Amino acid sequence: MLDNKEVLENIDEINKTNTTENMESVNVECKNKECKAVETLEDNTKVASENTQENKEDLSKDWTNLGIDLDIKLNEKDIWLFSMYHANKGFLGFFNLLFTSVSIFYLIKNFAILAPSRRLLFVFCALMFTVIQPTSLYIKAKKQAKNKYIKEPIHIAIFGEGVTVEQAGVKGDFAWDNVYKTAVSKNMLIIYLSKARAYLIPKRYYDDNYEKILKVLSENTKIEKNISLF
Repeated sequence: MLDNKEVLENIDEINKTNTTENMESVNVECKNKECKAVETLEDNTKVASENTQENKEDLSKDWTNLGIDLDIKLNEKDIWLFSMYHANKGFLGFFNLLFTSVSIFYLIKNFAILAPSRRLLFVFCALMFTVIQPTSLYIKAKKQAKNKYIKEPIHIAIFGEGVTVEQAGVKGDFAWDNVYKTAVSKNMLIIYLSKARAYLIPKRYYDDNYEKILKVLSENTKIEKNISLF
């Protein structure tokens, strides 16, 4: 038989063994948890990175959220081209061309038999929409270009939700529902807030963003497309 001292020593040894095994088990478990935590952290980091990349790709595709900023300064030529566009768009342009062509044809065919006064009349008709009208509109545009409000630079920002216009410290935000219509001509884009109020964007300011701007306008406004030389 074992005496009490030996029994106590055996029990103490068993307890130490169990404690060591338990500590090793705990360490293994902790290490496993730590590994799992590291793996989870790596997975989360990877997912976050992928989501960030996806968001960047989505944002690059949805460029309308970024807005298109244009700083515009109009000159006399811009105003003249706008006036010529209005004077020669659609049916007006067709009528002006037809009227001029008929006048020139009649003048050439009957020049020899026409009285001097009638020759002058048909010369005037032939020049009305080819020389006289453009010249008078250019003189008018030149005067308008000297107006202090016209000379002031305009900042226009085009978004998916609308357009923002700022000039001389005055800012206006216009949702697309409040835009009357837009127009695309050979030389400019025109945003009409009403029949009598419009903002001009000359072609030199939007060459790089033409497709983007056109996409926004076509999705949110009624685009007026007329056959015009201007």
